[in-house]
Amino acid sequence: MTTRLFDDEPGLFEARAQVLSCVPRDGVFAVVLDQTIFFPRGGGQPCDDGDIGGVPVSDVFEEQGNIVHLLPRPVSGEVTLRIDGERRLELMRHHLGQHILSAVIDQTFGVPTVIARIEDAGPHIELQSPLTDEQLITAQALAQQVIDRDLPVRAAYYTPDEASRMSVRGKITPHERIRLVEIEGFDRNACGGTHCPSTGGVLDLLVTGTKSVRGVFRVYYAAGKAARKARLDRGLAVLSMQRALSCENLSEFAAAQQALIERRDALEAHNHALREQLLRSDTALWAELSRTLEQGRLAAAILDGGDVKHLRAVAEILCAEQPSALLFAVRQAGQLSLLFMRSKSKSGPNLGAFVKDLCARLGGRGGGSPLLAQGVIPGGEAAEQAVEEVFDAIAREYDLP
Repeated sequence: MTTRLFDDEPGLFEARAQVLSCVPRDGVFAVVLDQTIFFPRGGGQPCDDGDIGGVPVSDVFEEQGNIVHLLPRPVSGEVTLRIDGERRLELMRHHLGQHILSAVIDQTFGVPTVIARIEDAGPHIELQSPLTDEQLITAQALAQQVIDRDLPVRAAYYTPDEASRMSVRGKITPHERIRLVEIEGFDRNACGGTHCPSTGGVLDLLVTGTKSVRGVFRVYYAAGKAARKARLDRGLAVLSMQRALSCENLSEFAAAQQALIERRDALEAHNHALREQLLRSDTALWAELSRTLEQGRLAAAILDGGDVKHLRAVAEILCAEQPSALLFAVRQAGQLSLLFMRSKSKSGPNLGAFVKDLCARLGGRGGGSPLLAQGVIPGGEAAEQAVEEVFDAIAREYDLP
């Protein structure tokens, strides 16, 4: 098994190691060493960046007890390992910061962490139930207190039997050896990641946002230098919004924000009412403009701009009222957006086939079913002439009187 130097020395950024194997694998080389400072991806933490013998490492993962390093070129013998030390430090800060934040939330509000990840989109934890903004700010303040106390952090391996007799936050995944990370007098959690030697190493922690996703409550956070930068960015953003709303202080800003939300809600309600009114008006208009067929009615037009989604709503109403066919081509940014719809019937034109053929001939894309088809084709006089010809062909299939 590869000796995991990062378990006991997470601050070790350079070391020597012996290459045990280097074999080709899917266009790269899989390298196994006798020992490594490279953390393998897993447990919500990405792998380290760096090089082995001057060759950049593209990925690191654990496989059957060994840690595999992927390199574009082979290496052999004794080699020097180097990792991006600043990135490792930030990962250590974020990982330990997550332990502190999760423990504070669990201890204070009784809400356990379901999963935690350090990703480019934003380090985050996912909770079983949501927290209020006030609770999140309280958790942030309590976490900072733990950071400021600079409590020692120790990591050690135990047998499953030993671990079962200890007080541990969260679940323990069965392994031959269980690695527990303990923040002295505050928290103990099963984890294989890298952490600062004391809570003070986290420097700073900031809750940066929340999101409800897949039935859990996600809390985004930042730690270390990233937290300090996020705190500055947030301050600049608030000042900018205060300036835009002509607010001299935060109390005025809160009132202006509430007024803005109420104004938005009123405008959205008004906009919805106008859309409903427009829908009724356009439905009546296209019913009036429809041509009478032996099997119903048909409306076909090339329009100079318009909302295809709105036209689809109009077509759905007309097709539900009585046997109908609505054929629209909308000029938009040098293209024609096609929307063909008809009522369900035992017979009738295959609108999807018409649109698919039209798109194939004119270099567009689209298709659909016999009842509903959409597509986009390049605009221009020739294209519009082709669309008019398709309109006529569909009308003939309806057997106009």
